[in-house]
Order: sequence, then structure tokens, then C-alpha cells
Amino acid sequence: MSLNDPLLEHFYTLQPSRFTCLEHIRVYPGEEAEEGLLVEVVLYGLEPQSLRLLFHRVEQLNIQLQHGRNLAINHITSIKDHQWENLNYRISSEHGELSFYCRDFEASLV
Repeated sequence: MSLNDPLLEHFYTLQPSRFTCLEHIRVYPGEEAEEGLLVEVVLYGLEPQSLRLLFHRVEQLNIQLQHGRNLAINHITSIKDHQWENLNYRISSEHGELSFYCRDFEASLV
């Protein structure tokens, strides 16, 4: 985790490991061409709130969900130092069911 990355700092302050059950995944095109592909993931746990993650300009999306709803997204890594155009983060789930790269993301409790 980059100590100078406000998005990552915010994500980890939400304690994502508390949310390990998949409510839904939505994949859709952004309204503007430069937004690219958007991926929304909503996870729940024992908390009364859910964790909503919205990823912008997603590339190399890999989804391999098996039976059940267990999904823990607890690996978001900055790849800004790789200097890939429009890609700043690598996202992966705990057991590899979901992985991709994105430009940026939003994390919130809903």
C-alpha cells in the first residue's frame, strides 16, 4: 500500500476484509468515451452496511466466480510507478475469482 495514495488509504480505512459476500457485480460502459468500462462491486458481511466499489476505465477484466457468494476484494495495489497509460491500480480478490486493472476507483459504505 502506498502511504501517499489517498484512494488506497480511504479503501483500507473501510476495513474491506469485513465484507466477504457478493451482493452484485455490474459491468457497463461509461457515459463518456474516456470513462471506458466501469465495474461496480457491492459486498456485504455481518455489518448493517455494504461496501460499494466503483472502478473506472477497467481493462483486462477476469471474472471466474464459482458457486456461492464468497468474494473478498482485499488486494488493491498502486501500479502508478509502472507508468501504464490510464492504469493506476491492480485489483484482485483473495482467491483470484476477480482481477483487473483500472484508472481509479471509489469506495464507500452504503
